[in-house]
Amino acid sequence: MQDGSYSNRAWAKLAGFPPGEPGRCERTLGQAQAAANSPRGILRTAQVIKAFKQAPAPHGGLSPIPQYFDILEKGELNHLESVELARPLLPEQGRKQSLENG
Repeated sequence: MQDGSYSNRAWAKLAGFPPGEPGRCERTLGQAQAAANSPRGILRTAQVIKAFKQAPAPHGGLSPIPQYFDILEKGELNHLESVELARPLLPEQGRKQSLENG
């Protein structure tokens, strides 16, 4: 995330972020990469998806869940990930039935 010539504190100050924000963003990205590359997908579970959905968005940024799915784009999604990505595309009515039948 950084070029290595500035500390996290310096990046935060330059960007106007709270002091710990760059480090938290790097950890979130690292966690997403660890889940995506986990052997046999053992970290690609409903609990991990839920944790990314509930994680706070970085200062002025997007929720961490799109980062998680962006990293997974390089491979094949499992059933849980496919359902989670489809969820916003389905109309509210009939969503549960469509997901359960698919």
